[in-house]
Amino acid sequence: MLRTQVARQVAREQSNTASRSIAASCADAYCTSGTSPTLHVIGAGAVARAFIDLVSAEPGAHQGLARLVAISDRGGTVYAREGLAADQVQSVHDIKASGGSVGQVAGGAVLPLEVALPLIAADIVVDCSSTEVEAASATRARVDAVLGRGATYVTARKDALLRDPCALVAGAAADRFGFSAVLAGCGHRIACDLATLQRETRELVLVPNATTTAILLGIEAGQSFDAALSTAQRLGLAETDAELDVNGVDAAIKAVIVASLVLGLEVSLDDVVLPPRLSDLSASELRARAAKGRTPRLVARARPGAPLRLAYEALPRATTFAVPTGRVVYGFEDHAGDRRLYFGARLGAAGVALALLEDVVRSRR
Repeated sequence: MLRTQVARQVAREQSNTASRSIAASCADAYCTSGTSPTLHVIGAGAVARAFIDLVSAEPGAHQGLARLVAISDRGGTVYAREGLAADQVQSVHDIKASGGSVGQVAGGAVLPLEVALPLIAADIVVDCSSTEVEAASATRARVDAVLGRGATYVTARKDALLRDPCALVAGAAADRFGFSAVLAGCGHRIACDLATLQRETRELVLVPNATTTAILLGIEAGQSFDAALSTAQRLGLAETDAELDVNGVDAAIKAVIVASLVLGLEVSLDDVVLPPRLSDLSASELRARAAKGRTPRLVARARPGAPLRLAYEALPRATTFAVPTGRVVYGFEDHAGDRRLYFGARLGAAGVALALLEDVVRSRR
């Protein structure tokens, strides 16, 4: 018992010391030379690395866009008010590759993100961390807090939009909120057309998950499920937790977001009719259908007054929705039967990072 109490006290003291240290260095964070907006990246995985590489790529390519001052993960934050040096960023990459955390980097601090964000108060926060459905409320509170102080929040996390996405996408701070990466690069385009889509859409028809498409096409070509999944992972298409792809939850999350935005449906993940687990589909049946010119895709359909449903549908190969590997499509059918289609290809770490960068660039215009 005593050991536990001492450990807790030490942890509190370390956290308080780290807070005071970062707070002190933040006091004049914006009195340094240079006028570039400050940038705080959440996450230090593959997407974050790709995004940081884009921001710091060729000299002049994005010069003046933002000054990277902080990187955070679950284990802590590394911060430099004048901007993180290249060797600090490389240390983050190296330590993460070895299974460590950002808090272990020289100059880093073991500091909860909820403490680090308001202390550093960067002009732009880019969230490259993985979606966690169970953390949706905390994620949304984080987004609201950053937007509430007038900063920009750009995210790849889908759980930020699971509750009342219209308040973010069409609210007072919409020009400071970017979510293109959530929908494979389609987020901004859908947001721009949102009023028209809300007025005219009768039914949603979506193929929002590229991992299932890659696996299905791999099985059609003769691969086992495990081999096809490994291929999708090598391509960088799968979620960090690939089970979210395999059980249909990732597609369901995107469908819930779009249905809430466009149709105004008050629907949660618990309301979605999920498909069978992808690994339970019959490989022989998939190949037999392929021989007859039909190819399966995980399709989400929604319309007012009906449940949001996901199912594996056998589609003619020539149809618009039989997208290839590395593509998703969001379709909006109006009352006349005409469709607006949005194709997304910002997938994998590099693609998601590019979608995040595009949102950052738009926010600075």
